[in-house]
Amino acid sequence: MAYASSQHLATVEDYVPDVLKAKAQGYRGYKIHPGGGQHATGPAIPSYIGHMEEIREVRKAVGDGPVIIGMGGIASSEHVRQYAAAGADLFGIGSALTGLDSAQFRDYLAELHGDLCRAPREDRCRRSCESVVPMDYATARIRSRVDYDASLFKLAFDSLPADYRDGNLAGKFFFLCVPGVGEKPFAIFSASEKSVIVRVVGEFSAHLAGLGPGSEILLRGPYGRGVPRFENSTLVFVGGGTGIASLLEIAHQLQPGNREVFLLGARTREQLFDVDKFERLGPVTLATDDGSLGRHGLAPEFLAEVAAGLPQAERERLVFINCGPAPMVHRCFEIQKEMVSEERILGSIEYMTSCGVGICGKCASPSGALSCIDGPFMPWREFQCGARREV
Repeated sequence: MAYASSQHLATVEDYVPDVLKAKAQGYRGYKIHPGGGQHATGPAIPSYIGHMEEIREVRKAVGDGPVIIGMGGIASSEHVRQYAAAGADLFGIGSALTGLDSAQFRDYLAELHGDLCRAPREDRCRRSCESVVPMDYATARIRSRVDYDASLFKLAFDSLPADYRDGNLAGKFFFLCVPGVGEKPFAIFSASEKSVIVRVVGEFSAHLAGLGPGSEILLRGPYGRGVPRFENSTLVFVGGGTGIASLLEIAHQLQPGNREVFLLGARTREQLFDVDKFERLGPVTLATDDGSLGRHGLAPEFLAEVAAGLPQAERERLVFINCGPAPMVHRCFEIQKEMVSEERILGSIEYMTSCGVGICGKCASPSGALSCIDGPFMPWREFQCGARREV
């Protein structure tokens, strides 16, 4: 359904002519965006009451149509009832979902629906719109920089939002933010270094490429579900390109009680960064597209060979952890599912995300899992189209 929105409006008085214009243009819906709901004159209206005021004024002006979508501060069935009484037909829930993974998301909406359908009225489902995950920004300065080639570099910061040890940030990520430029998610490559790996691919990373020691940057996070524990296993890490940057923290966390093996691939030798850090944790096989270092070819081409080179006892307890471009990760899955059961295959693909807390929905995998809250490292099944989610 096409709908118009009040997002650009400043006062309640602006809403009525705008929705009448939308109705005349044929829009079947109108979204009352939580913009404050203030009158042009008079005392300030508390935000939540202001939303009600907006809806009442619009409904009075347009009668039974168009459909009004109300949102802002909805966290319980009582809030939904209040919006409905003011004249809303559909209801948007946002902040109350912040930080919920897919299973919690499902349970919350089921409880909310139950409250609304139950007679007599009950309000068992209660949540706050106050975020339970970190949304504040911490300031850091770039301490050092290492350039691997013209488009790939490492930034190390003087601080992170907390004192993390190597392994503490396994399967986690932060947003780096430059006011006026934007923000993007990055895995911490090394907690002890407080470092990230950046490849120049767009406007934001190009801006980062112009920064050096002493430059200030903002960090938001950490986000992500982390990774499951494995014991008495042989962990085979497969990384491609900047996906390699997400593996070191996981390797540190899972090292106790496991053997670790690495297969790392990149376009050129210059882009196989900090290999010595991985060599301290286990044997490393390298591959480059141009043959300039290690094996000549793509990392998945050597996966079966790496596994076959392990002792029989280790091949019986393999776990695969993959991170890199989508084609690489999917090719790895095809090879690995012939060796182990699916719960022993993890992967991470960089899907677009804007929030990191499960609200924007941009990072959905083919199964519908949200990589920011259900991942970013997820089981093989979450990357399969049409897979039924067991949440």
